[in-house]
Amino acid sequence: RDDDGGVLRLDPFLRRALRIAPAWNRLVLFFSDLVLHSVEPWTTRRAPRFAISFWFDGTDGAVNAETALTRDHLRFASYDAAADFFATSPLQRVVSRACYEEEYLASLEACGFGDDDHHQEGGDEESALDVMRRAHAAAVADLRAKLRPLIDELRRRKAALPPPLEVFV
Repeated sequence: RDDDGGVLRLDPFLRRALRIAPAWNRLVLFFSDLVLHSVEPWTTRRAPRFAISFWFDGTDGAVNAETALTRDHLRFASYDAAADFFATSPLQRVVSRACYEEEYLASLEACGFGDDDHHQEGGDEESALDVMRRAHAAAVADLRAKLRPLIDELRRRKAALPPPLEVFV
């Protein structure tokens, strides 16, 4: 049912988002390193929900080289060229955190950390969620400091996207 929750949200970089309801025998495949994604909470107790995820990782060297943003990557003739490049490049992972700042934060908060999930550093104890929030804020601040005009333009384009397409059939 539509109100049971568990909807998969896919946010392709600077493209219209999709909300896909869970359905019997539905299989959704996507490149998780190129599509920001999250699952809304399962809200019914009528029946359990099961999901299976598979991750296929490349070699460490290739992954690190693919996501190392360098000055050479930032030579674009226009913002359109930059948006097209990041939409299909593993490097979009680097800038998407700042472009989709609110979505990343909401996803972290929806992960369901319990009260017992804590991290201690230098004698100060804080929740695992607070540690991740702080790391996220630091990453976004760093990107904005280095790439403010680009990040501002990409965020402007994201804000102009139509509402998510609903797939509930």
